[in-house]
Amino acid sequence: MGKKVILNICILISAIFLILFSLFQKSVEKVNYEDELNEEYRGFVVKKFIDSTDHSICKLVLKSGAIIDIWDNCYKKVEIGDSIVKNKGSLDFLIYKLSGLEVVNIKENLIAPDDLNK
Repeated sequence: MGKKVILNICILISAIFLILFSLFQKSVEKVNYEDELNEEYRGFVVKKFIDSTDHSICKLVLKSGAIIDIWDNCYKKVEIGDSIVKNKGSLDFLIYKLSGLEVVNIKENLIAPDDLNK
């Protein structure tokens, strides 16, 4: 009977740990996207690069001279000559191409960093 009690206690502690971990993950995700929701930029893309001196963050240079950090999934779809819009309060990244509008939802379309150079 002693082994069963210890096993039940271990299972209970594990379940509590998993619940707390799950709650923490959601709060971290909320903080990450809260920053993105407050971002606002727009412009004509004249250069794109991955900044190896800044944690390999994807960056775009706009015609105005502004340099913006963007998510990997957006970087992969933007080409030099495209116009981009990211409105405050939205997770949609709008890419205006000669062929039309492409909308990338930053949160729903994340890609692994390994996929960037494909």
